[in-house]
Amino acid sequence: MTQTPLKQNTPPAYKLYPDKGCEFASLCQECPHNPPICEYPGGKKSWLVAQRNKRILDLFKKRQKTKEIALTLSVPIRTVRAVIGRYRKGVKTGVFV
Repeated sequence: MTQTPLKQNTPPAYKLYPDKGCEFASLCQECPHNPPICEYPGGKKSWLVAQRNKRILDLFKKRQKTKEIALTLSVPIRTVRAVIGRYRKGVKTGVFV
């Protein structure tokens, strides 16, 4: 039995899209992160922000000063203070923290 080609007006759910991967893996199926980063809400940018926020909180818990954290991670002091402030108030500091 031969496969019939899809029509031009086929709904997107039935189209086959190429698996282009990202900078972490050449294919989404080979991604070291489970589930792949591209499937997270907010995508790669949100994931990277969450990782940065985790790093800020780790350094803060190790009693490193705000200015030192900012210099270490090359971010503004205001960003460090905002993340620490949300942590102290009990607010999540990123989508995946």
